[in-house]
Amino acid sequence: MSSKILSQINNNVDESIYSDFNSMTEYFESTLNGDKELYKYFAIEDDPTFVENIIRDNTIKFGDPNEFNDPFECRSVIGVTSFEYTKRQLDEITRNSGKIYSENALLRAYDNIVSISLKNYRKRLSKYGILCLSGTWDNVLMWAHYANSHKGIIIIFQFDKDNCFYDRMRKVQYKKGVSYFEIDHPNSAKKNWESMSTKDTYWKYENEYRIINPQSEIQLNDGNGIKTFPRELLKGIIFGCRTIPKVRESIINMVSRYCPTLKLFDIIINNSEVKLHKVLIERPTIAAL
Repeated sequence: MSSKILSQINNNVDESIYSDFNSMTEYFESTLNGDKELYKYFAIEDDPTFVENIIRDNTIKFGDPNEFNDPFECRSVIGVTSFEYTKRQLDEITRNSGKIYSENALLRAYDNIVSISLKNYRKRLSKYGILCLSGTWDNVLMWAHYANSHKGIIIIFQFDKDNCFYDRMRKVQYKKGVSYFEIDHPNSAKKNWESMSTKDTYWKYENEYRIINPQSEIQLNDGNGIKTFPRELLKGIIFGCRTIPKVRESIINMVSRYCPTLKLFDIIINNSEVKLHKVLIERPTIAAL
């Protein structure tokens, strides 16, 4: 008999992608487009009030990973109780009882302990908040899935490798399958970050970057929710090609009132190609509305 989990344990951390850079944020900068921008897609029906909160108060929601649309969220790399810990526990039990156990019994005990701990995994995730961003503004599928079938908007953030807002950012890595790491291993802290920033290859089209916010204290579940961000990182807004005109006008008025330096863009399409084009909204146009 063999353990289903034990064969998938991988405590190693692959940092080769960062090896040519002085810091992780320097690596991020190298992967972004020429404008060094990050994009947050938003769905909008007919009430853009939350946009006002973003541009007026520089606040944005860090989501609970349990509420994301992927049922396998944060489950490509999972922290579990170590095999050695299980063996020590079983040794203690059998020493006190005078009984002995077989290797098969040990493996069954290990799989049972891991199964129980996995049931609590979702609860542990709720302690964190994640702001999901993309390095791509012109992905048709992203607009369809996350911006209400192109009726929504994108908020543009300027990436700055020296701004502490990005200190907890990770570029999502995409891989097939599931692996586990031992929570008492010296690499467990790094593997925990890996767990939060690894997804199946199905999601590779998102070109995702994640800012991961842990709880402020170990007993609190306050990593997610509404958080502030540095105002200087807010760069602009892109309107979808189907954004409702009254929503577009309302947001333009908000920008004029609270943050007139933001750049505003419309998405346009033409019949000669399947491609989204971004067009700057000139300031005279804004003033005339």
